[in-house]
Amino acid sequence: RREKSEWLKKYEEKAAASDLKEENVGSVMSTFSRIWPSALVVAAVLALVTIASQYYEPPSRAARLFPGTPPAAATIFTLIGINLTVFCLWRIPPLWRFMNTYFYVVPGYPRALSMVGAMFSHQSFTHLALNMGVLWFIGTR
Repeated sequence: RREKSEWLKKYEEKAAASDLKEENVGSVMSTFSRIWPSALVVAAVLALVTIASQYYEPPSRAARLFPGTPPAAATIFTLIGINLTVFCLWRIPPLWRFMNTYFYVVPGYPRALSMVGAMFSHQSFTHLALNMGVLWFIGTR
């Protein structure tokens, strides 16, 4: 392999640097302080999904952005688009630190929002293609 450029090395070092000052901050956290932020995010998402499912009414055909596309397909297209966008963002070195913070789950350094971001994060094209294929075939049914 050829040597990495100085520009790329700089962003790799920045992405690997932790925002946390103590090296073993995960080991000094209690179980409660490690779990409660994530549990709060899960509870909020479940509450929002439950409320949305109770009050959702499908828009009329004339009110939809793409009237010829079924609502299930439009939803799946949107999810695939979000996943493709996040996949492309992983390829931009200046964004690596942000992506490591909000789109990657690290048990030693728990961040509640990373649980949501990690759902859209795919590191390899094969992983992305297989997940989106399954999403398309199952989600549109």
